[in-house]
Amino acid sequence: MLLTIPAEGKSGYSAESLRALTKTVRVMQLTAAILLGICLQVSASGLSQSVTFSGKDVPLENVLESVKKQTGYFISYKSSQVVSAKPVTIDATNLELKEFLIKVLKDQPLDFLIKGKTIFIRSVKDNKDPVFIPPAENANPIKGVIRDAEGNPLGGINIVVKGTKRGVVSDAYGNFMIDAKVNEVLVISSINYDTKEIKVAAVNTSLVIALEKRVSKLDEVEYIAYGTTSKRFNTSVTSTITAKDIENQPINNPLLALQGRVPGTTILQANGLAGGGVTIRVQGRNNLDANLVGSDPFIVIDGVPYASQNLSTFKGGNDDYPILGSSSNDNGSGPGSPFGDRNFGSPLAYINPTDIESITVLRDADATAIYGSRAANGAILITTKKGKKGDIKTDINFQQGFGQV
Repeated sequence: MLLTIPAEGKSGYSAESLRALTKTVRVMQLTAAILLGICLQVSASGLSQSVTFSGKDVPLENVLESVKKQTGYFISYKSSQVVSAKPVTIDATNLELKEFLIKVLKDQPLDFLIKGKTIFIRSVKDNKDPVFIPPAENANPIKGVIRDAEGNPLGGINIVVKGTKRGVVSDAYGNFMIDAKVNEVLVISSINYDTKEIKVAAVNTSLVIALEKRVSKLDEVEYIAYGTTSKRFNTSVTSTITAKDIENQPINNPLLALQGRVPGTTILQANGLAGGGVTIRVQGRNNLDANLVGSDPFIVIDGVPYASQNLSTFKGGNDDYPILGSSSNDNGSGPGSPFGDRNFGSPLAYINPTDIESITVLRDADATAIYGSRAANGAILITTKKGKKGDIKTDINFQQGFGQV
């Protein structure tokens, strides 16, 4: 700071006023010099922080916390690495920050990096120089964009040339560029989307790649009486089979598709007749009735209760006898017909298995809580297929078999 004091007589100031002004200027200059020295000292202190710490077998986490308090630096680290580190024994007084950290991490599998006001503690194996992968010979840049099924750009998608280490990641707008040769295969993968492979047909081309959302088994839809949910949020003990599971089995009764697929559930066909009855027990028997009356689970189709007891059809006249009977222990050896008094039959045999979307078995108290005592033996929820938007499709299903006694 430079101030010029006017000479006496030329400025109209008296000698007394000039002396007072001179004194004020000197005080201002001295104050400015002191402030400048303080600023320089603070700056030097900020660039070269010192740490004082003394302790024996101190957890590394406590040492880093002390460094944070003394220096004001933010320290970033993985808690698992720091917790498993060796205890620290050190005696340091006004030791420069970098030297202090070097001593603290000397016998540890850890390293540090200081950027600005942040100290990064990292594993030594992560502190390696990146491996340089040279570009492939005779390769050409392939550009493309990655979108989802709705056309939205996807960022962070991995694109790798199959069988090589050449790979890139798409940007926030889904764009990418990678060196590849003709007939090489690009593997596009992500955690939330199905992996896709695309063969490079020509160079200097622009690709538009659409990825399908990956459906986890935890996100599959499950029907639970009054609504739907997913396995991720379902708190009930349920088992579900889908139309895909049913269509792969040559059955005429949908309940037979549950055989071997539902834990704690026993399913038996009473006889080999077409439309024969099916005995199903969820979590075993709960009564001592010899004919197993009242042991069938409660069946609901599209929200409507359905007969769980097998149908009985009687002929007229004096020779009335049931053609389709119950699922009791009757062995069908009684008089009146070649098959006895009863020929086991199931009402579900009249439902086309290919019309079913899914079958869910409720095996815990949720069944009773929703349907009451009718579901004391469990509940079976059957959901049929509904019309969907799309092209008309025709399915032909043919099955043939024979039985021999």
